[in-house]
Amino acid sequence: MTDRDDGVGVARVRAELVQLGVGEPACEELARRLAPMIRGLSGEAYAAALAGAALTHGVQRGQQDALRHSLRDLVEVQRLLGAFGEELCRLEEALRMLSREVQQSRVQVTEPPSRRIH
Repeated sequence: MTDRDDGVGVARVRAELVQLGVGEPACEELARRLAPMIRGLSGEAYAAALAGAALTHGVQRGQQDALRHSLRDLVEVQRLLGAFGEELCRLEEALRMLSREVQQSRVQVTEPPSRRIH
């Protein structure tokens, strides 16, 4: 495992992370940061470090997916609440109009009829 100790280290770490299931967007950055830290480790420690990094990435990715899903749900709830608020405003206006009509009809009913004869 001498290629870990030379300049090929990042490429090898990247290839091994890909084999462990780390996706492309994060793989390059993770390999670049991890390679200097694992140079000179024994074969067993090297494999354990890569496995740990891949496992950590998997957990983080799962949390990111859950967060994205929660964000989509939040956006949908905000949209629904906005639509509900608009409907409440329309309902309030309709109730005001009905209230005015009821008040006008009460006024008309309570006025005594005129007793004038023409």
